[in-house]
Amino acid sequence: MKTHRFRQYILWFLGTVAAGLLLLVLCACLPQGPIDAHVRDAAEALGNEGCYPAIFDRAASAGLDNYTDAIMMDVSRGTNRADLSTVLTNPVHHGEKDPVASLADYAARPADSPAAFFYPRYWMGFRVLTRTALVFFNYLQIRRYLGFSLLLLVLLTTLAVAREAGRRAAFFFGLSLLLVRPQVICQSLQLSCCFFLALFGMLLIPWVRKRPEREGIFFLEMGILTMYFDFYTAPILSYGLPMVYLCLLAAREGKRLSWKRILGSLGVWLAGYALMWLAKLTLTTLLTPENAFESGFSTFRMWVLGAGEGTRVTPWQALNAVRHALTADTPGAVVWGLGLGCFLVFLLWRTLRKRTDPEALRRHGELLLLALVPLLWFSVAAKPSTVHAWFQYRSVAMSFWALGAWLSLYLAPPEERLAAH
Repeated sequence: MKTHRFRQYILWFLGTVAAGLLLLVLCACLPQGPIDAHVRDAAEALGNEGCYPAIFDRAASAGLDNYTDAIMMDVSRGTNRADLSTVLTNPVHHGEKDPVASLADYAARPADSPAAFFYPRYWMGFRVLTRTALVFFNYLQIRRYLGFSLLLLVLLTTLAVAREAGRRAAFFFGLSLLLVRPQVICQSLQLSCCFFLALFGMLLIPWVRKRPEREGIFFLEMGILTMYFDFYTAPILSYGLPMVYLCLLAAREGKRLSWKRILGSLGVWLAGYALMWLAKLTLTTLLTPENAFESGFSTFRMWVLGAGEGTRVTPWQALNAVRHALTADTPGAVVWGLGLGCFLVFLLWRTLRKRTDPEALRRHGELLLLALVPLLWFSVAAKPSTVHAWFQYRSVAMSFWALGAWLSLYLAPPEERLAAH
C-alpha cells in the first residue's frame, strides 16, 4: 500500500513538472505584439507610481511591491518563442537601474534584446497568467480584474466556510484576512499569488475531507503549485489556511486529526515545495547555459543560512519586524492592545457565564499549535522575514485563522457540541 502511494506521489509530481513546463512553452508562443504594447503601458503606469508606493494610510505594510511587479512585466515580455530557452533562464533587462525606472527603456527595445542578467532560480510560473492577460489588457486593467477576482474569491470562500463550519467560523476567517490588509493585496500581482492559491485550496477542502486517500496528493500539489507560481511572498499560507479548515471540519464532526496526519501533510507540502524548486534548478542547468544550482544555493545560503556579507538576523528580530508590520506605529499598537483587551473581556464574560466549551483546549489543541507554524517560519527564514517584513508578515493570517477556528469551537453553545458528538 505504501509503495503504491509513493508511486502515486512520484507520478503526480512528474506530471505536474511536465505540465508546468509545457504551459510556459505555450505561453511563450502567444502573440507578442499586444504584449509589447501593454508592457509599454505598464512601464508608464508603474513609473508614475514608483517602486514601493504606500497607499491608504501610507504605512510600510500598506505598500505595493511595484519593484517586483516591474520584474514580472519584464520577464513576461522577455519570455517568447524567438528563444524558448527564456522559459527556463528568465532574462531580466533592468541592469543597474531599478526595474520600474528601466522598464520603459526595455519596452522601447525588441523583446529579445540581450538580458542584463538571468533569474533562473524561480519557475516564475506566473508568466502563464501574466502573458495571457497582457494579450488582452494593460497593467492597470489587469490590476482592476485581479482585485475583483481576489475579493470575489474571498467572498465565495467565506460563504463556503459559513455553510460547512458555521457563521462564527466564517466571521473569524474573514477577520483573519481583514487583519492583513486585503485592500493592498488585491492591488498587487506579487502580493496576491499565495492568497489565490490558499483560497482555491480551501474551496477544495470539503471534497478532500470526504476522500482522505487524496489528502496527501492535495498537499503535495499545493506545495508544488506554490513554488511554481509564487515569487516568494507568504508560501506557508497555501498549506496553513486549508489545513486549519480541514482540522475545523473534522472537529465539527466530533473527530480530530492526529498529529501524525497533520505533520505528515506538512512534510508532503514541504517535499512538493522543495522538489519543485530542485526540478527547476535541474532542468535549467541541464537544458541551458545557466548554472541554476549555483544561483539557487548561493541565494539560499545568503537569505536563509545567513552566509556572506551583512549582519546576521535573529529570530527575535524577525518576529519584532512582523509585529511592527502588523501594528504600523505606536497608535496602531495601542489600538491593537485595546482591541485584544476588549476581546479577552468578552471571552472572560462568556467563560464565567459557562457559555463556552472548557474541553476545547484539550480536544482541539492542534489548532493552537498550528497557529505557531508561521512564527516558526519567520524564525527559520529570519533574514527575509525581517528585510521584507512589510509584505512577508502576511503569513500570520494562518495564525489568526487557526486561533479563530479554535475560538469558534470554544464558543460553541451546548446544542452544537452535543450535535458534533
